[in-house]
Amino acid sequence: PAALAALAAAPGLALMVALRGVDALGSSSHNAALPVYSSELDDARPAVFVSAFWCLWALGNIVVQQLIQRYARRTGRSVGALGFGWGTCLMSAAFILAFAGFPMVATAAVALVAGAADGLTEVSYTSHLQTLPAGLRAHAFGLSATVENLGFGAGMILVAAALDHYTPLTVVGWSHGAAIVFAAVFLIRVAGLRTSSPGPTPP
Repeated sequence: PAALAALAAAPGLALMVALRGVDALGSSSHNAALPVYSSELDDARPAVFVSAFWCLWALGNIVVQQLIQRYARRTGRSVGALGFGWGTCLMSAAFILAFAGFPMVATAAVALVAGAADGLTEVSYTSHLQTLPAGLRAHAFGLSATVENLGFGAGMILVAAALDHYTPLTVVGWSHGAAIVFAAVFLIRVAGLRTSSPGPTPP
């Protein structure tokens, strides 16, 4: 009950947590598909592509998180729910493109963008949950973690089965495509809340 109360405490929060779960399902797809795709690129050294991809992803993630934190300290503002929605769209699109067979230089740029967008979603999502009343904040974080773990765990099972029959691009495309569609619904919802709210805008 307390967790459900936390979801009702802020407009659009339930949809935001649900999007986080769908995003976790998408994340399971590229985590499972990357080793398969890397083996297709270079069967003799499959770890090279995976390692390079995650290094570039981490670089983009760290840089963007630092930039957002500096922006927040300087302006007193956060990127908010819109940043989370748009970041999810960009991140999912980047992960789909990572399996499209582009030249390595282009794929390296895609990995940086994916990491940067992931950093944006992480900061915006966490900062929004921290704006909840203290009594509900812990419940919201707990429920969020449960939804994320369910999405990722279920995704790993489904993706593992799908990769036996479909290409990595197809599996990742469907998984992250679902996240993009859900994020679009979330962004429309947030825009509606901002338009209808007479007071301070939602996150």
